[in-house]
Amino acid sequence: MSKEITDYSNYGNSIDVAAPGGCDDIDSDSNGFVDAILSLSAESGAGGLNYRYDYRFGTSMATPHVSGIFALMLAINPNLRADDIEQMLIAGLLTDDLGISGADTLYGYGLINARKAVTAASDSLSGSPVLTSYLSSSISSVEFRPSQTETVFETRTIGDDAITVSSIDYDASWLNITSLNQTSDSESWRMTIDRSGLDAGLYRETVSFNSSANTVNIDVILQVNPATQTYQLGPLLVSLVNTASNSSTQADATFSNNSYRFNFNTLAAGDYRIVISSDLNGNEQNDAGEATTQSEIFTVNSNRTLSALQLEWESSASTP
Repeated sequence: MSKEITDYSNYGNSIDVAAPGGCDDIDSDSNGFVDAILSLSAESGAGGLNYRYDYRFGTSMATPHVSGIFALMLAINPNLRADDIEQMLIAGLLTDDLGISGADTLYGYGLINARKAVTAASDSLSGSPVLTSYLSSSISSVEFRPSQTETVFETRTIGDDAITVSSIDYDASWLNITSLNQTSDSESWRMTIDRSGLDAGLYRETVSFNSSANTVNIDVILQVNPATQTYQLGPLLVSLVNTASNSSTQADATFSNNSYRFNFNTLAAGDYRIVISSDLNGNEQNDAGEATTQSEIFTVNSNRTLSALQLEWESSASTP
């Protein structure tokens, strides 16, 4: 086994541990078999499914190695918690270190080792091992898509020792982090971004929470799309409909400063809705294929001025 990452390997701050995933085009020991993972497989046949062993590769092969080893640990000590196993992982009790010393973005805390993991679980039966407390985060990375401007997450102390966040480091001027709430072992945070003045493209930043025990890194990706192009819809038919009498009044809509404007004045008190449709052929009718929309029903009285009613376009339901 080469103990190197492959072209399908994941990497980044979210990686905790590495495990064998195999490769389907290398036979490093010249035994006549590719260096993949022997797995169960099935294919359809005349009599139904035919089961067999087959060589597979990928992260889908690496994951069962880790989950199977954790299952062995729980079989030995069913009282182990997820926090216990994570502390053992950080302490180096479950892996063989690879890459740079300690945790890294390629191998996490190293290559999973079944013998070491089973031994650690067995030792935990005779007393809790001395494990180092550490700071953990509910996220290791976040991507702000075009419509997203904020996210809320949590940092938490794993272990019995008190841990404090001493500083938060990042350079991006478009990023801001504020504390929302703090308890004895956790703190919630709001991360916000501001796209104002940024050119279209992808922006990346790493936020580092430096604590009295360790540093937690969070990868931040910001997507900025080109400015939205404003289009004129063309002529519009605007009608104000009295919902009681079903009578309507029309108004002219003018396009100015990237918006349509229209007014209805001197209205009698009552319930109304606004109906708007496109009039691409200028025949003052809403024909098939032209768009139409209407507002919610609203009440007009002598003391009320309405603006910014919610409208949602839909295609006309009429037929030729």
